[in-house]
Amino acid sequence: MEHVTHTAKPTPSEAEQSALKRLMTGQGSRSDAKVIRMLVDCCGRYGCVYTRPSKTSPGMKECPGWCNALEVYDKQRAARDAAASNSPESKTGKLARDERAALQALEREKAGTKDALALMLLSDKCAKDGCVSKDDTEGICPGWCATAHQAWDAWWL
Repeated sequence: MEHVTHTAKPTPSEAEQSALKRLMTGQGSRSDAKVIRMLVDCCGRYGCVYTRPSKTSPGMKECPGWCNALEVYDKQRAARDAAASNSPESKTGKLARDERAALQALEREKAGTKDALALMLLSDKCAKDGCVSKDDTEGICPGWCATAHQAWDAWWL
């Protein structure tokens, strides 16, 4: 008979907890999502509370909600993609040509001063409509604040 060993119960590090908080507030980045996907993978390997064969099986006894953080991020990403494609469902409406160009420059890691400023103004425009991440309104945060910070860091550093 083969003996199955289980890994230790996954507990998020300080960096992972920060990434979780950013994802849950709609301010997460791709790197935050990647970190949390790894954490979710550890949860699944240890024994997800929902996929365990029985309550007596080893694994998580309560759901830590890490999958929920990824769902928030995926919705946020969809909201950003809707805005980038000028979809009418976008919270901030259609993106201007400069805003789309700035997003593309950021993706290519070639964001300059003009791109950083365009994304900061986009973040301000979104905040004036009611910032979802600050619970001022209902809806999905497209994450323009985090995008503006990324552009600033990319330009400045």
